[in-house]
Amino acid sequence: MADWLPGGTAPCPHRLAEVRQRLRRSLEAVPGLPQAEPGGRVLACSKTFEQLARLAAAQRKTPQAARQLALPQLRTSVSLLAAAGPSRRSKLPGISRHRAEQSLAGALIAQALMEACGAKNVEICPWSTREGLLLERLGMPHTTTGHPRAH
Repeated sequence: MADWLPGGTAPCPHRLAEVRQRLRRSLEAVPGLPQAEPGGRVLACSKTFEQLARLAAAQRKTPQAARQLALPQLRTSVSLLAAAGPSRRSKLPGISRHRAEQSLAGALIAQALMEACGAKNVEICPWSTREGLLLERLGMPHTTTGHPRAH
């Protein structure tokens, strides 16, 4: 992505369309890409999805809804991030200063992945993959609220 969006700069619309097309093609080439089941839960456990959910919730002025991210909200966030340079992005709600440069690339990848998997929305999991696996190995049931569940 660094070659496609050098320095995290906001690309012209043509370049943005080209990046989206490359991502789409790359994901189409992945054999056995999982598809979201109708009515099923899709979890996202990454700092990128977490920041995008916070940005989308702030746009809707519903910060308590930052645990979910719907595809239309993500598309709006991609447009907002593409219209701003990294220094302006760092001032957006939910986007940290040290991740502002990569936030547009992360949003584009998140959008392409959700579209390729047929996920209309994702639930943001507060545990990283590593933390979740560790809790599983320790036999500690956990919830998506971010706190281990008491036995």
